[in-house]
Amino acid sequence: MALLERLQILIDADGKGAVREFQKVGATADRELSRVDERTQKMSAGLTTFGATAVTASAVAAVAPNVV
Repeated sequence: MALLERLQILIDADGKGAVREFQKVGATADRELSRVDERTQKMSAGLTTFGATAVTASAVAAVAPNVV
């Protein structure tokens, strides 16, 4: 039996239960997306810090031979 047919049977048999289950799926999806977004923001901040450090180090390395 195809997934769509199973969903149709579930919805027809127990509409309120199906709505409740879809709401649970939605809540779980929102929670997981929130976690992914948080991790992405942390990673982005880390990469920005790394990039700024690399630019600073390269500027120091470029100026250092001229100072000596």
